[in-house]
Amino acid sequence: MIDYIIGEVFRKNGLSTTVLVNGSIGYEIFIPLCYFSKIKIGEKINLEIVHIQKEDGRETLYGFFEYDSKVFFNSLLTVDGIGDKKAFSIFINHEPQEILTMVQNKDIVNLKKVKGVGPKTAEKIIETLAGKIEITQENPVFNDLREALQGLGRTLKEANKFIETLDTSKDYKIQDLIQMALTA
Repeated sequence: MIDYIIGEVFRKNGLSTTVLVNGSIGYEIFIPLCYFSKIKIGEKINLEIVHIQKEDGRETLYGFFEYDSKVFFNSLLTVDGIGDKKAFSIFINHEPQEILTMVQNKDIVNLKKVKGVGPKTAEKIIETLAGKIEITQENPVFNDLREALQGLGRTLKEANKFIETLDTSKDYKIQDLIQMALTA
């Protein structure tokens, strides 16, 4: 299973796919439109990946900038009647936080307006996920820290593990975080 990919954007296809080059291998990754506009060809990016393998052998990769968005996508897959394509269509035009707020507020009216969600699906999503999942807005310095640590030879997994130990309510300076991570 592919958990994350770090690579250079090689090509953007359509509105919701991109191909990353990792070494000399290109991966086609479906990325929600809310993230797609932030990606530039030639740019190096880190993506959290949901890797779906079908019984017929087909594989699909879905990419997210934040780990919490990946978790929320996986949570949508636990809702009866929602597969990966429907879960992805829910993410097409909405930030994960928007969808989560609708779920937490049990806002069926606005949830039904999301592409791919009808009244029954909206009810199922709320029944399954309300109160069970949350997305926290990550401190932007943590993304810089990931890149800095990777530049210093740490893996993304090691960087994320270190970040999980930090108090998210504190205001950090990147230099202090790098020093803490290297001495941990």
